[in-house]
Amino acid sequence: MKIIVGVKYCGNCNPVIEGPGVIAKIKALEPNLEFVSWEAIQKHILLIVSGCTSACSTRPQFDGPVINVAGSFVERIQYSLTELPSQILKKIKEKGVAVLTNSILNDKKKQDKRMTLTEAIKTYVLDGSMITFSGMGGAQCVAPTYEIIRQGIKDLIYVGDSPCESGDMLIGAGAIKKAELAWCSYAVAGLGYNFRRAIEQKTPHEIELIEYSNYTIGLRFLAGAINVPYIPTRSLLGSDLLKYNKLIKVEEDPYTGEKVALIPAVNPDVAIVHVSRADKRGNAQMFGFSSNAENIARASKRTIITCEEIVSTEEIKRYPNLTIIPEYAVDAVVEVPFASHPWNFPYAYAYDMPFHTQQLAAFKTREGFEKWLEEYCFAPGSWEGYLEKVGYGRLEKLRQLERRFTKLNY
Repeated sequence: MKIIVGVKYCGNCNPVIEGPGVIAKIKALEPNLEFVSWEAIQKHILLIVSGCTSACSTRPQFDGPVINVAGSFVERIQYSLTELPSQILKKIKEKGVAVLTNSILNDKKKQDKRMTLTEAIKTYVLDGSMITFSGMGGAQCVAPTYEIIRQGIKDLIYVGDSPCESGDMLIGAGAIKKAELAWCSYAVAGLGYNFRRAIEQKTPHEIELIEYSNYTIGLRFLAGAINVPYIPTRSLLGSDLLKYNKLIKVEEDPYTGEKVALIPAVNPDVAIVHVSRADKRGNAQMFGFSSNAENIARASKRTIITCEEIVSTEEIKRYPNLTIIPEYAVDAVVEVPFASHPWNFPYAYAYDMPFHTQQLAAFKTREGFEKWLEEYCFAPGSWEGYLEKVGYGRLEKLRQLERRFTKLNY
């Protein structure tokens, strides 16, 4: 999560330093910081910058940490003018990490974590975030993908096993700068055309690609979930992935002396996990195949749960064995019916193969993809608008078809 710094300047009447210029140098050192006016409601730290040692800039009411700069002094310690930006940045990071840690703990302790999809994405998915999504063999996080594109979020680092919409569409929208994954396509519906264009043609821009297998991506999430730096495996020892991914280390097992591959843990900034149902506290239940959802949620610093429906905590307690993600791992809960369309979601609705075929036919060209975004993402304005465009009659038929052949016993 990005540190947001509110800045208050003095009147600049007798400056030793020029405040905005110092802030510009700090931005150059750390582009992921966000600087806002001291009057902004949302900020983690207040930075008061006085141009000289008179320090006449007054401190406004603020309950969080404050950093005072007076001329070449930072918190009463003097530095050279060349050192000043890096020393201010150091203080921002020291205090910012503590604030963000407390914020994470406080959000996870909330008794009511309900948000709209727009609010959840805006709050937790920031430019430059490392992000991951649940879903495999259906159950894809399609609604959050459209919302991220609508909000114009950029420079994301994507980590996942076999992403479909979340990987391919975000790459096509120019939202991803780096991808760590195993495969990116749409299974029986078609290829990941946006992914291929980014790799082969650098369209819409070049992305950095680090490849793993499906299994070893899963091991990365497992390692992150149990808070270990890596996991050993014999997998990949016969694979060319070792040639292309220098993050995978081959070492000697201290017990047997045999070679093992060490797979690095991953702790994404934010995970988006779609489940069957959840309560307002974030206890999430999944009917059917969950893939890596449990470990993705536990490994990530922030977790947004989207669900087909929000139910009472009493209903969750009736079947506690179905709770794959507990409330202490969750920051936000969003009710998003049909969030996986056109994919199926187990026991909720069937796969809309005709629609997906139409979608992938459009994605074959850059122009077709851009037209699709305008028609199904931007023009509808929300996921509810998307569902209206698809048609509730069509969606109800998918629901009926799934329930006809898959009986839920809960």
